[in-house]
Amino acid sequence: IHPVGGNILSYYGLAAAMGTDRPFYGLQARGLDGQQTPSTSIEAMAADYLQEIKLIQPQGPYYLGGHSFGGFVAYEMALQLEKNGEKVALLALFDCLGPYGAKQYQLSQKLQIHVNNLAQSSVIEGLNYLRARVAGSLSKLVLPSIQEQYFELTTRLLAPKERSLAILEHYNYGLIHKYRQNICQVYGGKIILFRAKIRTVEGYFAPSGGWDGLASGGVDVYDISGDHLKMILQPEIAEILVKELNNS
Repeated sequence: IHPVGGNILSYYGLAAAMGTDRPFYGLQARGLDGQQTPSTSIEAMAADYLQEIKLIQPQGPYYLGGHSFGGFVAYEMALQLEKNGEKVALLALFDCLGPYGAKQYQLSQKLQIHVNNLAQSSVIEGLNYLRARVAGSLSKLVLPSIQEQYFELTTRLLAPKERSLAILEHYNYGLIHKYRQNICQVYGGKIILFRAKIRTVEGYFAPSGGWDGLASGGVDVYDISGDHLKMILQPEIAEILVKELNNS
């Protein structure tokens, strides 16, 4: 399932590394083209995507996965399939921080995490990391209403295609926030979580990546090299997935 930007091109390397002995389908977001109407919730998006999947594969078992935003959609799809008596053989989440991951931490803990992240980064990556942290801290000082006005102003300056992408991404972030606050159902199987080694403060201290108690089969966690964006490109993910698929 696509990440927050709606595009599935980020999975190209993973799909190629998985080999040709099994199909690999990607679901791209409605509204990415600036023409279709985006889904109004994670639940509605999951139901829509399941209809599309069943056109190709009417019955299970189903093998689902999603990066970041896509992880929440994949999780909801698994819940809906189970509710309808369908079998989910595999649920893989790629650097998707669960609802129990956001907590408060001491300054010393935060500093240690940032030092660890910078130690794993190149000079350019380190500078980008620091810039993102500063921008994130400053944004917390700005009222949400002003942030919204700033977003509307800046998107007007973009070309039409870029504008539709920015609006969809902004919209999807809102869906994540709402869904994370309302997850109450437990998935009946096991979650396979691929977690970036360079990650946020919340991600470092969240047991099972914040998915504690939301999968009756538990959570298997694999730490993958890179940050949130680059981890999906690592070949080790394909190797682990192939093993998990063979054992499912």
